[in-house]
Formats: sequence, C-alpha cells, structure tokens
Amino acid sequence: MGVSHPSDLAKEILQAINRRKIAAPPAEAVIRLFQIIYHASISREESEFISFHLVFFNPAEAQHRQSGVPVRELWHFIPLECPEEMNLPNISKLALSSHPRSSALAVYPNADGTLIIWGLIDQLNRYEDFIRLENSTAPHRPGLFEARIVGPGHILVTIGYEQIAELVIDNLSLNSIEIFSSGPLLQKLAPGVASLLEDLYSHFPHAISSQEVKERIRSLWMSVIQRLLFRVKGLKYGGAILIVPDSNFEGLNTKYRMHYDRLNSAIKRYALSRYRLEVTRLYITAARQEEIHLLNKKLAAQNSACRESEKEVEAAIWFVALLTRIDGLVLMNQKLEVIGFGVEITTAKEPLSVRKALTANAAKKARRTFNYTYFGTRHRSMMRYCDANPDSVGFVISQDSDVRAITKVDDDVCMWENFRLLPEITPQDAE
Repeated sequence: MGVSHPSDLAKEILQAINRRKIAAPPAEAVIRLFQIIYHASISREESEFISFHLVFFNPAEAQHRQSGVPVRELWHFIPLECPEEMNLPNISKLALSSHPRSSALAVYPNADGTLIIWGLIDQLNRYEDFIRLENSTAPHRPGLFEARIVGPGHILVTIGYEQIAELVIDNLSLNSIEIFSSGPLLQKLAPGVASLLEDLYSHFPHAISSQEVKERIRSLWMSVIQRLLFRVKGLKYGGAILIVPDSNFEGLNTKYRMHYDRLNSAIKRYALSRYRLEVTRLYITAARQEEIHLLNKKLAAQNSACRESEKEVEAAIWFVALLTRIDGLVLMNQKLEVIGFGVEITTAKEPLSVRKALTANAAKKARRTFNYTYFGTRHRSMMRYCDANPDSVGFVISQDSDVRAITKVDDDVCMWENFRLLPEITPQDAE
C-alpha cells in the first residue's frame, strides 16, 4: 500500500461529490483545505493538539432546508461579523469553539479562492443523537461535506451520513463496503432479522408483508449491530464480539456466564412502537375531521412511547459495549442476547485459507490473500473459531479503532475492513 497525502484525501472527496452529481468546488481550494487541516492536526496550541470540526459551507446558501415538521433543534449558520482567513493561527484561536457533538466552523473559499472561516453552525447534536439511537430521525446535514480532526494526523470526512474517507497519518481508507445490506455476512445474521419480523407479525397479523417492511426491519436490526460496534470503537479499549447460531460452545471458555436479553426485547418494543406510530400517521391522513383530534392525542402518546423505546435500546447498547472492556470477547446469539463475556477462544487449529474481502458479497475474484500471522492474538483466535464454526460471525475492534468483521465463506475465512459503520438513512428517517 502506497503512502497517502492530504491531497489524496481531497481528490477522493471531489470524486465522491462528482458521483453524486453535485456541482464541485474548485479542486485547488479543496486540496488546500485538507493540507491546512492536516498541518493543524499535528500542531499544538499551549501544549495541546489542535482538534476541530468544520463544514464546507457556502454562506451565500445560508438558509437550511425546511423540514415538513417544525423542529426547534435544526441547525443554523451564525456569521462572524468579521470573517477570518483559514490559516493555522486563526484555526488555533477558533478550534475550541467547535465540537462534532454540537457545532462546527463554516469554511468556504471567497471569490479569489482564499479559504475563509465565515462563521459557525450550531445544533449539530442531533446527528450524534441519531447515530447513537437517541433520536429516530436523521436531521438534514449542512454544507457540501464535513471534516473533523480525530487526532494527530487523523482526519475523518463525511457527506451527509456517509463516511467517505479517513486519513490516518499516511494511510487513506475508504469506508464504502455495505456488508450489512447484502452478502454472506448478512445471511448469517439474518435469523435475528427473521425473529424480529416474526414478533412484529405476531402483534400485527394483518401487517403488510411487503419487501419494504422487510427491508426496514432488516435496516433496524443491522443498525443496532452497527451502533454497538460504533460504541465499542468509541470506547478506544479494543474488544471483540462473537455472534453464534446455537448453544454449542465448543472451543470457548466463558469466564462470566450470563443471560442478558434486554437488547433483544428492547429492539422488539422499539420496532412495535415505530410501526404503531406509522399506522396512526396513515390513519390521520385519511381520517374525518372529527377523528383527527383523538388521533393526534394517540399520536403524541405513541411518539412518547417511541422515544422511551429508543432510550432503552441505547442504554442496552451501552451495557453490552462496556462488557467488551473485560479481557476476552462478548458472546451473543443471533437474537443479540448476551450469553457471556470475558470469553477465551480455545480453538487451536489454524485456518488453511484466510482472505480479505474487498466487496460485500466476497466474490472469489474480490478476495485477497494476506498473512495470517500479521494480525494479533485477538484477530487470529477469531479467525480460528470462525473457520471451525462456519455459521458464526466475529467482530474485532482494535485499540486504534479499526473494526473488522470475520466469517467463513466457502473454504475461506474472510475478513472485511473499512466497511460502513454508520446506520443506513431511509426516506422515513430523514427530515
């Protein structure tokens, strides 16, 4: 793998913008932007590394997109009375005024191509709330793209809710593989989706059994797995999660046995509350005038129940994520019930073939051989277990926050890197 530079990151962002058929800004401005960000990330201000969050935002288009439903927390652009040129001294002064949890610097080139800090954007917390399942709707994101300094030499770039690229020192990774929407890994996690659908239809026998409903249930289930991995990644301890199909635990030494099924039950309550909410909204659109008042009261109560379910799921995700900080892996079944933690893999036989999968479906031509011994104990033990137990799925999170998925495909143990961790955004989610 070659050495990457900030200019390579800029080119990836420009290509991503072009693929979306959006008018791209001048390439020179974007390249210059990432050169400044990178140099800022390895600079210090009063002995502390500089960190900030910015939005590539045209102040001439300052009006945010209006939502059909009024929401007080929508972001706004707050202009500086005297905009500042984007350079290292000015960034050093303004960096602490931004944080991805709440606000960002609004940066855009002026008429002569000079990068300018035009102001700030507020109320960005709803993005973080959505990612952590603290909010069921996905607020519209400002600007053309967002960039944040995660650490020295570490820059993360997103467009909307999609992570486009990540530069870590001199290693550029593209986070574009959708392993949770198709492919063998999804197939092995599908029993959990089936159980959630079965529960929905047991409460609503006449629910529309459409492909759309099935896709939304799949998206919900997989988003919980993604958010769990996202949460573990954020803890920066490293960890591992193994999902197994049955109660045959040969090759595993479980130090702390338990049965924690609250994540599963909370997901079911959340799915039911979302469905009830959607059904009531449909009734309102077709209701007679005299029925609307009562239906609106029902809708308000269901909104409240839905928010409570969201909070329960988020708290259960937190609970499971924290178990990964104990030495050993967290063992779960396909219903996402925790069976134990502090689990040691005792399977000793090394796999005959290990490959990196470059696509979600892990087609044979999209697999690359790699050196099994290159990875540490945690990865190698997961590969051994998945080789011996082909229906299992393992996730390994390194202390440096890399996340890898492992399972057996045909005769190969396949490992995915740089896959999408942010949950999918559907039209129902977006505001």
